[in-house]
Amino acid sequence: MKIKDDIAKFIEYFEEAITDVAKVDNRLYKKILFACMLDALAIARFPKHNVEERIKSLLLNCTTCTDLNRVSLVQASLHLDHVLSVKEKADSHVFITISKDISKMRSGHVYKGSDVDPYYSQLEKLATEKEKSILKLSRYVDLFYAYRNEMVHGFKVPGYPFEKNTDDVPYYHGLIGEPWQLVFPVPFFQYLCEEALKGLKKYLGGNNINPYDQYEFGHMWVKSKKLLKIKAT
Repeated sequence: MKIKDDIAKFIEYFEEAITDVAKVDNRLYKKILFACMLDALAIARFPKHNVEERIKSLLLNCTTCTDLNRVSLVQASLHLDHVLSVKEKADSHVFITISKDISKMRSGHVYKGSDVDPYYSQLEKLATEKEKSILKLSRYVDLFYAYRNEMVHGFKVPGYPFEKNTDDVPYYHGLIGEPWQLVFPVPFFQYLCEEALKGLKKYLGGNNINPYDQYEFGHMWVKSKKLLKIKAT
């Protein structure tokens, strides 16, 4: 009974936190807070993973957002252009295909990411091993983590997006003479938190896991694991 009650208390705490963060006026602050919340939730599900692994694993395993496996054509194109040589780009089936698809996007339009970006599995068969590594980094789930890092460590969002407050899915907009801008809007961050919390609740209850067992509580600010390494020397 205690585990069930603790799960309920844990879920309620984060439900209230989502409501509170949603009331924040500043867009950047709100995104940072939602990103930090996902990090905290990920500890309960993947306590032994490093930060990157647990956040991406949480998104892929505890949400129903299949778009996370989409590859941003625009970001993939930029990444491939940065990494591949002139000859490699000329011979690259995946780079040529992506470039053609981007050229079909009409200036002045706003596109949902799901309307233009394919799933990784659709591009994988065209790519070399080197290109597959780049495509993986261009998936929404990896771009989300890169976005999170830019906010947390640079206190800004990546790229030069123009963001509308109403969209709850990733989308593109264009600037004349500039690459298309991929936008991860605030409602998308909130949606991922809500989805992750639902998935985590199901996982904890189904496996009879007390979420609080995955965190360290006490008076010490430095984690005991770090101190034990010093003790062992």
